[in-house]
Amino acid sequence: AVVSTQSTGRRTVDRLVGCAPLGLMMTTTSESVSSVHHTDRWYFNREQILNSPSSGQMPTEKETISRQRAALLIQDMGEKLKVNQLCINTAIVYMHRFFMCHSFSVFHRTKIAKACIFLSAKVEEQPRRLEHVINTAHLILTCNNPGGYKPLDNQSEAYKREVEELIRNETIILQTLGEHHTTPDYM
Repeated sequence: AVVSTQSTGRRTVDRLVGCAPLGLMMTTTSESVSSVHHTDRWYFNREQILNSPSSGQMPTEKETISRQRAALLIQDMGEKLKVNQLCINTAIVYMHRFFMCHSFSVFHRTKIAKACIFLSAKVEEQPRRLEHVINTAHLILTCNNPGGYKPLDNQSEAYKREVEELIRNETIILQTLGEHHTTPDYM
């Protein structure tokens, strides 16, 4: 992480500056910098971003487009699921963090986006039914099909595969985000 120091008159403030494309930034007082060591895993410098797990498989521009498309899908799904913007933003942060640890060539952006909005809705105490998340994603992703939108039959094998895949991806996201979880000092 890049650390810059500013004086605000009465005290010095250290700022951990994250990467602009991911919009991550955290401000702490000088005294508490040592207590945030376990959170700096999620602050990336330019070199780390350029050397993400996808960088070997695709150009940086294509990775950026994949991130943007996943974020747009999350935004569209969140609006259709009627969750608040905080929930949507949380899902987008989960997606960005996930793809700093995993490649787009291994995990498809739409499948991870679905799991991120499903997970963030739970975390932000706005849970949505699994069926609604799957059908909302299906609606958005198939709205341009010539045959029109047809909801998935929740008794079909395709629907059952979607359910299993979403739950599996949610578990992988949780494992990825919580990989280096430590208990705060005050607990």
